[in-house]
Amino acid sequence: MGRLIIYASRYGAAKRYAEELSARTGIPAVSFERAKRSEGCETAVFFGGVYAGNVYGLRKAARRLARQPVRSLIVAPVGIADPADAAVAESLRVGIGRALPQNLRGKEKIVPLRGSLDCSRLGFFHRTLLKLLYKSMKNKREEELPAEMRALVQVYGRAEDFVDFSALEKIDALLHV
Repeated sequence: MGRLIIYASRYGAAKRYAEELSARTGIPAVSFERAKRSEGCETAVFFGGVYAGNVYGLRKAARRLARQPVRSLIVAPVGIADPADAAVAESLRVGIGRALPQNLRGKEKIVPLRGSLDCSRLGFFHRTLLKLLYKSMKNKREEELPAEMRALVQVYGRAEDFVDFSALEKIDALLHV
């Protein structure tokens, strides 16, 4: 049975999770840009950063996987918002559903993870976008904000790392089902 870990990471948290899972399981981990050859892949784990409600790289990786005999796809979106929040989980579920080709829908299991944010490491575009979002949200009451925006307002301007490798146990359990 072919197994593969694929990651799409702009700032490193998704890659860190992928590399840690690879070290724990012995399953090779590759960037979605280099995952062109996934022949025979029956089980795939995809880690991708969450940006504006979308999981970075998932659509492209899923198109490649759709040509394989994939029986199980574990999608691990990595973002700063708390994945235990029901609204966050629903938003991710909808976004992931839109990104998957028809023949992969229903095969996915979603395990959202918390990532990190270090505003000083962001590229110009993302730094500018976050600054604009922060300015538009900072004066609103917390209960008015969606969970993703609350998280942004809380961590903006600081370096916050929510990466928790113990959360990989959920994925490891799914790999043994």
